[in-house]
Amino acid sequence: MAIRKTIRKVSAQEFEHQAWTNNTLCIGIDEAGRGCLAGPVVTVALALHPGCTSPLIQDSKMLSPKQRQTALAWIYEHAWFQIAFRSASYIDQTNILIATRVAMEEALFRLTSRLTPQKAHVLVDAVHLQQKYNHPCTTMYFGEQRSISIAAASIVAKEMRDAFMIRQESYFPQFSFAQHKGYGTKAHYAELATYGPSLIHRTSFSLSSKKNPHGQTELFR
Repeated sequence: MAIRKTIRKVSAQEFEHQAWTNNTLCIGIDEAGRGCLAGPVVTVALALHPGCTSPLIQDSKMLSPKQRQTALAWIYEHAWFQIAFRSASYIDQTNILIATRVAMEEALFRLTSRLTPQKAHVLVDAVHLQQKYNHPCTTMYFGEQRSISIAAASIVAKEMRDAFMIRQESYFPQFSFAQHKGYGTKAHYAELATYGPSLIHRTSFSLSSKKNPHGQTELFR
């Protein structure tokens, strides 16, 4: 019998309003690129200016590129944020979970060290941070749907990583990074089968025949 995981329905602004009512910042942390075959994982720690919300801010996966650009412009005006990333080579040396966690912790440290000292509550999407901070920290799943701060962080992370991957196509023209952004699309697998991995591919990510339309199981090895 299948078990369905449910979460309590809350307003996407509930955590923020509770924090702001208590004169506390709400810091959301999210990532982009965790499941890619190429390129870095990009993380963002973000705090909205107290009282600032917008219907533009939603889970980045639910927005079109044009909507994300509009949302990003709003975020620049109404939030503080810091970015940290870990490269494909770092991911290969550790693993994607460690790389994501370390980058998230770096982004959080950068943000909190630049803000005027005050109370803050940290909300992290799906990753448990290991470093100890002076602020309470809550990990939640489906965070982009439950917190506007995490949703805003997801938008920034997605846009910054996409911009990076688009630039990479000029260095690796055999790969359509501007289109698939390093994700495991059919076109990307076809390029890997033809050319082999580039310098920004994650060589520790072996490709299963179930996902790979070319039936090759370990293109990187």
